[in-house]
Amino acid sequence: MRTPPLPVTLMSDTNPNADADARAFPPTNWSEVRRAAHPSQAWGEKALAALLGRYRPALKAHLMFAKRLSHERAEDLLHDFIADKVLRHSLLAGSDPGRGRFRTYLLTALDRYAVSAHRRDAAQKRAPEGGFVELEEFDAPAGDAGQTSAGDTEWARQVVADALQRTQTECEATGRANFWSIFEARVVGPLLRGEPAPAYEAMVARLGFQSPLQASNALTTAKRIFARMLREVVAEYAGSPEAVETELHELRAILAQAGGG
Repeated sequence: MRTPPLPVTLMSDTNPNADADARAFPPTNWSEVRRAAHPSQAWGEKALAALLGRYRPALKAHLMFAKRLSHERAEDLLHDFIADKVLRHSLLAGSDPGRGRFRTYLLTALDRYAVSAHRRDAAQKRAPEGGFVELEEFDAPAGDAGQTSAGDTEWARQVVADALQRTQTECEATGRANFWSIFEARVVGPLLRGEPAPAYEAMVARLGFQSPLQASNALTTAKRIFARMLREVVAEYAGSPEAVETELHELRAILAQAGGG
């Protein structure tokens, strides 16, 4: 089934001043990375599981689409990479927010590991299985300027999905479930599933609003909540408030290249 276009339109309202009660930047997730670097401890194992859950889909997509590996080969290679580099050789201990984005650090390490695996396989057999590309292409660094890798696209999808989930959670936790419902119906559904946006008039009674204007205002508030949540998610990947702005700019570019409207 064809993956629906990424919702680049959701990126149109990310001004930090758009929501009067917008919170300050949350602490970066580098503390989680530091904990994940100690998987022998219970707290480290928990942090590592959360971290891998976030990044694993992007890493696998990078192997499958940017490096043209089969599903099975990408799964095997990623499993070996995690076991060897992340667990056995403490890859996470070498990460540093001063050296750039964590996801770039992971993709670079994965690329190098994949090249080494390719060379080992090539030394053992004349024609390696699994659909490897030429070594020169494999040696290309992750995230070349001007190009969007499969890993970047998967990262963008995950960021948007996380922000949507947090938006729904906040709306429901603050007694504004109908705010999420109208946002889901008029924004998320049309962008992600190609559904027609229902008229405000049709949603007033069903969602408990007093008028179409009140429903429209609720949608505006929900969009602002989403923008705030999007910034929160991005801040967990970035190392500073300045880096958040850079990441948001790049996220818009990735969504646009991936086919968002």
